[in-house]
Amino acid sequence: METKKTAAKPEADMKKLATELAKDAKAVETKAAAAVKKPAATAKKKASTAKKATSKAAASAKKTVAKAGEAVKKTVAKVAAKASDTKVKVEIQDDFGNSKNIDDIKADILASTKKKSVKKIDVYVKPSQNAVYYVADGDAGSIKLFG
Repeated sequence: METKKTAAKPEADMKKLATELAKDAKAVETKAAAAVKKPAATAKKKASTAKKATSKAAASAKKTVAKAGEAVKKTVAKVAAKASDTKVKVEIQDDFGNSKNIDDIKADILASTKKKSVKKIDVYVKPSQNAVYYVADGDAGSIKLFG
């Protein structure tokens, strides 16, 4: 009877051992699958992080460019305002006390050209001859300075 028990025991031990080996194999397989998934998940996370960082950098660059553009516009506006704020008054006098300012001379030139508006006027004033010589948009002419 002992032989049967001994024979049965190794067979049971073999089944136990086979079950344990199967469990171990499954555990190793599970660990291997997890080990493969972990780097893949890490790679996905890194890619996602890189995309987020790139989009953040692009957004930051757009904001910086927009701010720089606004700063340039403000600077140009300030310079233009300063340039337009400069007022020049020109008055011409002769030896007899007669005087005329540049706005009056401009009005007289426009009246003599019979044009409503002129883009460019070049003026040469010669008080000794009582004359103003001009070129208005390419048309030359002259008017009296006083009188």
